Amino acid sequence: MRGGIQNRRTWISGENGTPSNRHPLSCQSRLIQAQQSRRRSQQGQWKSIAALFVKMRSEMSSVSRKAKFRAIRKYGTLTLMGAVTFILGFSVALNIYLARFIPRMDGGYDNYAVFLKSARTDLPRISEAMVRLKTVTEFKPVDGGQGADGGQKEATLEGTGIVLGHGFILTVAHSLSQDKVKVMTPAGPVEMPAPDKVSEKTFLEWQGKSYPLKLILKDKKHDVALLKVPKNLDLPSFPFPIGDSDELQVGNFVYVIGNPLNSGVNVREGIVSALSPPPDISATAPADVDAFMLSNGLVPGDSGTPVVAIRDGKLELVGISHATIGTTRIGWAIRINSVQHLLIDALRKQGWNCNPLGPGEGRMDRKVSFVKLLEDFSCSPEIT
Repeated sequence: MRGGIQNRRTWISGENGTPSNRHPLSCQSRLIQAQQSRRRSQQGQWKSIAALFVKMRSEMSSVSRKAKFRAIRKYGTLTLMGAVTFILGFSVALNIYLARFIPRMDGGYDNYAVFLKSARTDLPRISEAMVRLKTVTEFKPVDGGQGADGGQKEATLEGTGIVLGHGFILTVAHSLSQDKVKVMTPAGPVEMPAPDKVSEKTFLEWQGKSYPLKLILKDKKHDVALLKVPKNLDLPSFPFPIGDSDELQVGNFVYVIGNPLNSGVNVREGIVSALSPPPDISATAPADVDAFMLSNGLVPGDSGTPVVAIRDGKLELVGISHATIGTTRIGWAIRINSVQHLLIDALRKQGWNCNPLGPGEGRMDRKVSFVKLLEDFSCSPEIT
């Protein structure tokens, strides 16, 4: 009994036997405090871990944004380069493909009128340089009857010419010559070969008056004629340069400034459909005519009118309307190069001493054509 009390006091007093002021409840408080301290310590650790996780997440997010930026910059650049390469390649391929269809200025005659500006066309000036011709032929009547003037019969033929140089008119020979006459028969009018001609004169119909023209050249074999206008007349000349018909190609665009049925100037579009006349040209025209064919055809009255082509948007005279076959759309024009050489050879024989050929003497110098020869009166004999 005494021993138990002693042990209890010892527990209360302490190990040294001195009484302790702490009550058993104070130990429980210390335990609670220790637990709270441990809990706070654990919470602090969790907060530290959470803070570290947030920091790591932030750093990882930052690294991810940089990586994304680098990736975007890298692959965006590659994508942009690819897009630019594709666009350039597509443009080149498209240009190569469209080059077959889009006309370009290449120094040759155009297949389209896209380069021709309205200010350059000036078709009214061309019509002013086209004049009306009237040829009066007197010959003996074929029926042996008496005509209006001592038994002679008169026939009139109308045509069209182009004014070139200082008062020269270029046309086709068949519009100045009456080779057939109409004779009345019981069955109606019939064309017959013309009898012997007494006289044949060509007049210029200008502003309501008739002016006699001097015939310088009439070549029936090649169907070309050149006339001289009286000096007192100042006619508007053809406003565009002489072209080079040897450079014409099938498909070239042309204008025919015609005079269908002698009803007035009429402008029509067409193309060069062939570089040589049809085989049966001899049925309607001389076989020696150097001509090219037109797609839009010609009609009676167009003979002697200009055919112009377009070279890089500028008009040039390349031919003279010649003939057609019946009511077909087959028509052709005499090449202007052939006309130039023919006229120059003929004028030389008549005493025109100029030399309009180039250094090689084999090809016409376009800068010194027969128009230059016609304009330079010092090269020609006296023409009244």
